[in-house]
Amino acid sequence: MKSLNIPTSGDSFKDVENLANKLGNVTVVLKGQSDIISNGKLTILCSDQGGLKRCGGQGDILCGAIATFFGFGVCYLQNRWE
Repeated sequence: MKSLNIPTSGDSFKDVENLANKLGNVTVVLKGQSDIISNGKLTILCSDQGGLKRCGGQGDILCGAIATFFGFGVCYLQNRWE
């Protein structure tokens, strides 16, 4: 957030909300012990326990899925399929 000149407070919940807001109300996902998801207007904390048979790399898969949906959205807005 330093490179974007967005100040941090040390409170992850508020920082994620502030980042989403400053970036134009995009959805920001911060994974951790408890995941924080915010679009700058609505912020939720998910502390539900995951599956006991989780494996490494699930965050990478989540990031890839988010990037794919983002890419589809951009292509749709630019009428690339016409």
